[in-house]
Amino acid sequence: MKKEGSVPWAALVAQVEQLTPRHHYGDRIWDLYLPVRGRWRAFWMKEYEGKYYLSGSDLETVSSDEEFRAHNQSFSYNDNADKEAVLLKALPHALSKMVAQVRKDPIEYYRLMNRSVPPALRMGVIPKKIVQRLIPEYMRFDQELSKAEVKRMIDFLLNRRGQQTSPSMTANLYFDYCKFAYLASVSSHKGLNRKSSGRELYLRWADGRTGGLEKIAPDSAGAFAKWYEGKSWSGCHPWEIYRGGNSTHIDLSVFRDNPKAEWRVMLSGFSSTRLVEVCRIVLALDKAGFRFELGDWESYLARLTATDWIGVVPECEPIKYAFQAFPDKWHVADCIHYSWFKNEQGKSKLPLRKVRSLVTWFPLSAPTCIEN
Repeated sequence: MKKEGSVPWAALVAQVEQLTPRHHYGDRIWDLYLPVRGRWRAFWMKEYEGKYYLSGSDLETVSSDEEFRAHNQSFSYNDNADKEAVLLKALPHALSKMVAQVRKDPIEYYRLMNRSVPPALRMGVIPKKIVQRLIPEYMRFDQELSKAEVKRMIDFLLNRRGQQTSPSMTANLYFDYCKFAYLASVSSHKGLNRKSSGRELYLRWADGRTGGLEKIAPDSAGAFAKWYEGKSWSGCHPWEIYRGGNSTHIDLSVFRDNPKAEWRVMLSGFSSTRLVEVCRIVLALDKAGFRFELGDWESYLARLTATDWIGVVPECEPIKYAFQAFPDKWHVADCIHYSWFKNEQGKSKLPLRKVRSLVTWFPLSAPTCIEN
């Protein structure tokens, strides 16, 4: 039976609003590091158009409507976990104590934060080669691709990844590209008929929101250009040849910079979960002599040679899309949690206190109070 509980939401928000937020587009965000019930935890409060969202350590996201804050009411919820209920009830007092300490001596509180916040709550980067020594099975593309495939792929990235243009494009030519792309990874398409035309394979395996690409005159460059420039396909996904999520699909896009420019074909699929498939598509198209380019080629080169950086994200944050939070200069494509350095038996190849020094940790934001 679910227990009924309440969070003193107005008091919670009032405490947070005493601290200086950072701004991200239209959001105000507070990064909160503080001890709650005997250990340091991390929380994030976000305000957008008067609505507040709270998430963090051992806590699923909760939110407050504007009327709760405006009328100094409490946020009610049904709690499935006693741990979360206890945490939420303890948080306002812990926040009040934190605010008082920051107001009294922000330098001392920041020093305490830097010394006390554990790696599991911090964000940083670590070289992939180090990660693979500590977690041997991590991102081993070289175990899925043969040595010959890796060598050919690196050769392509170093010598032929640049912009390549074509004077004309037709629907059938595009479907020819697609056929080689599908045949490059038959295991990803169970039941694929090798004798099918590129158009048939596209209609079977692409996203399905074609924007009418399959309906235009198949061998007419003029019809393709008219369809493209007409933009009737806007909002559709004609280029999504391998279905997937926002970051896990594979695109084979056709475009040109202006109506008089030549056509460009761009293969893209950033997620490492699709890296092997993308590599095999590259090799198939390159071998067949198709003119195309690969998006994010520098990232592919770094990942294949294990010279990239792996992001370390707080345990209370999901891995999915976490790479987007890292500054561009680190070129992070994949992330892990600090706990991943331990195996199922709770052991690590290197003591975690030594692993800690292998990570380049990002600085924590220094909390300050808004002056009255």
